[in-house]
Amino acid sequence: MTNEKLTYEELENQIAELKKQNEFLRLNTVFQDEEKGKRAAELIIANKELDFQNEEKRKRIAKLIIAEHKIEESDEKYRISEIDLKKAQSVARLGNWKWDLKTSEIIWSDEMFQIFGIDKNSYKGRLGDVITNVIYPDDLYLVLPSNASEFAEKKPIEYRIILSDKSIRYIWAEAGETILDDKGKPLFLRGIAQDITERKLMEINLKSAKEKVEDNERNLLTINEEYETINEELRQTNEKLLFAKEKAEESDHLKTAFLLNMSHEIKTPMNAINGFSNMLNKPELSDEKRKSFTSIIINSSNQLQSIINNILTISALETKLEKTTIQPVCINNIVVELLAIFKTQAFNQNISLYAKQELTDKQSEIYTDKTKVTQILTNLISNALKFTHEGYIEFGYNLKDTELEFYVKDTGIGIKPEMQIKIFERFVQAETGLCRRYGGNGLGLSISKGFVELLDGKFWLQSELDKGSNFYFTIPYKPVHEVDKINTTKLNANVTTVLIAEDEEYNYLYIEELLIDMDLKLIHAKDGKEAIEICKANPDINLVLMDIKMPILDGHTATNQIRVFRPDLVIIGQSAYTLEQYIEKYCGNPFNDYITKPINETELKQKLMKYINK
Repeated sequence: MTNEKLTYEELENQIAELKKQNEFLRLNTVFQDEEKGKRAAELIIANKELDFQNEEKRKRIAKLIIAEHKIEESDEKYRISEIDLKKAQSVARLGNWKWDLKTSEIIWSDEMFQIFGIDKNSYKGRLGDVITNVIYPDDLYLVLPSNASEFAEKKPIEYRIILSDKSIRYIWAEAGETILDDKGKPLFLRGIAQDITERKLMEINLKSAKEKVEDNERNLLTINEEYETINEELRQTNEKLLFAKEKAEESDHLKTAFLLNMSHEIKTPMNAINGFSNMLNKPELSDEKRKSFTSIIINSSNQLQSIINNILTISALETKLEKTTIQPVCINNIVVELLAIFKTQAFNQNISLYAKQELTDKQSEIYTDKTKVTQILTNLISNALKFTHEGYIEFGYNLKDTELEFYVKDTGIGIKPEMQIKIFERFVQAETGLCRRYGGNGLGLSISKGFVELLDGKFWLQSELDKGSNFYFTIPYKPVHEVDKINTTKLNANVTTVLIAEDEEYNYLYIEELLIDMDLKLIHAKDGKEAIEICKANPDINLVLMDIKMPILDGHTATNQIRVFRPDLVIIGQSAYTLEQYIEKYCGNPFNDYITKPINETELKQKLMKYINK
């Protein structure tokens, strides 16, 4: 450095240069310090990482030590578990096995040998040995290789084995694991087997006990049913005894009332017979009175005889001594005879009496008991006249398959519902109030029912109080003329049907007799109203023979009403009017023709044929 004096400017430059050098030195020092700091931090981090790695190693060493301890503990637990398993298998009589399906070799647990009663040291592990020596013959098929598919599907099986002491044990087996080959076929089976003999024996004993219980229950049920049957029989017997007691008491009451009534019925004609017989001995008696008294005696004797006959008949029926007399009988003749007998009485009572016959005389001739059929109808018609005060009574019969069904219908007082069964019983009609009002001995229906049963028929009624009663009974239809039997069982659809509207029964029977050989189906209407109803209900009617003068509705009015719904129906008027003006009045609208009474057979047939053959 020279001693030359520096200028101020140079001095300032040197100072500035020195400052730069100082700043450089300072910054360099700071940089070096920062580098040292970084290296120190890195060393600290490296030390920490080393510490962490050492800690991880320490932890892994600790885990290894723990794992080693656990392995030791697991080995001990496994050893203990194996001991417990063997104990459990022994207690449960349960063993495990492995079956090689190709070699039939079997690997058994110790308990399997115990179950099968086989010495483990002498066992060769061949299925054939087990099958031959142990398996029950009937159960061999269950454990053969052919049944492996059942095991493979984990289907349990049960089979029996025979031990060396000849005892039989029951085994339950199931495959728990199936090892398959490359083709998916079973190669090995692993499973378990259990001795279920105790359970099986318990089941057998339980089943046997259950069967015994069920047998006992069935026996008890049978015994109960028998007791119930006996109780029911006793109950029914008691009811029958009670009913019989009530019937006996009722019968005693009715018989007492009957005897009182019979006493009255018998004494009444007897009193007249005795009284008027004594009067006949009076010398001053006039001839006119003598005749009147004689007539009274005769009528009273007939009444008494009828009473006695009824008593004898009911006694014969009760003692089964009444017999039937079967002979050929024309039912139509019985109907006509009864109509003649009762016509006058009905006329005097102002009651219309009608009779209906479905068959021809030849067809109605059957084998039966005429007396009993007549008596039945007589009793029913007599009762109808007794209990009918206005209206009409109709009786007749219809053919129903192999039976004739008779009926007597009336518009009388009717019968109470509670009396409709009782009136057929013995003595029930002996009710004093009824007998005092209407008279009679009350045996008619009992006798009629007895006769019907003797003739193998049925007896029933339909009645409504204050409206009338319909009595029915049947008897077998046994025709005398077998040739006509087929024709009587069905109506020919081609036969001409003629409606005869006639209120007088005799006139209808006369017309029916005139037309009997014309093969006509005849229907009877008793008044104009009934004629209209029959025409509406029977479209097969071909011709109507209409009486002009009839009750309820006259024939002229009825014909006009029929024309409304049957304008083309042939209707022939009939009347006793013979004057020319009446003939002209009725021989035209609304009638097709007209015939006068008394009807001439030839004229009637000509008029019918005139319209039927059109």
